[in-house]
Amino acid sequence: MFAPVGRIEFLNYDLQPDELDWKEGVLADFNTEKAKFAGRMNEFNPRETLREIVGRKKHALPVAIDATGDGAFRGGINSHDRLCSIVFPHIGETGKFLDDLHEHGDSVTDQFGVCAINEDGSLREDGGRAFTVGEDGRAVVKQVLGGEHFRNLPRQPHAFTDGVVFIAITPRPIIEDTQDVSEAVRRQFKKMVGHDAPEPRS
Repeated sequence: MFAPVGRIEFLNYDLQPDELDWKEGVLADFNTEKAKFAGRMNEFNPRETLREIVGRKKHALPVAIDATGDGAFRGGINSHDRLCSIVFPHIGETGKFLDDLHEHGDSVTDQFGVCAINEDGSLREDGGRAFTVGEDGRAVVKQVLGGEHFRNLPRQPHAFTDGVVFIAITPRPIIEDTQDVSEAVRRQFKKMVGHDAPEPRS
């Protein structure tokens, strides 16, 4: 179920240097490991690489990320009581990725592109895309190859598409503050991205 707007505390924040250092360290280690597979990227496994990286002592958080299983790596809490996750694209019943188009009514969130993957989990070398709608109502699509920073303001529609894997730093479990977008935004998404956004997941 989508959460209602305005029934929870509005949460804003500024990322602190140690938070930026943490994500930079994870991204740097990921790129170092990826570079070892030059010329044989078909053998590179982004998920298993990230699973190993977030388990390294130097990337340890006060509350560790749960990097088990086949879903997102969630549950990490840093020294500022913000949640740290690594999110993988959701695969629907058809075996294709579902673009999770939504907004957050009372939360600022930060997302950092890591890479893009194919449905079989292999690296997508041409990257993915990010869709956002600005305060002026204009939709923008940007390529995501790794390292890009997307700060999502409250009620700013956004989605990753084409298999983007990203680091998320959020002030609360974001499922508590996730809402569907308007039909107008859905039309913008289809025009800019080239396909319909899936119906909201309950």
